[in-house]
Amino acid sequence: ENVRVIQFDFLQVEEVDSVGLSVLVALHNSLSSSGEAFSLTIINVSKECAGILRLIHLDTFYTISVNET
Repeated sequence: ENVRVIQFDFLQVEEVDSVGLSVLVALHNSLSSSGEAFSLTIINVSKECAGILRLIHLDTFYTISVNET
């Protein structure tokens, strides 16, 4: 079975607003309803952004990799 892999690199992202969060949620919802197998990852996330993503429980849908630098 093929798995669609989608990865976002947040290296240059300093903050995420409600529109950005909505896009991430909408992508997950769209892929879920398609019936396809998928994997969603966000890499190089700042500690601040990771906190927001976890606060709204996006870490249940996305693998989040924090940039420690």
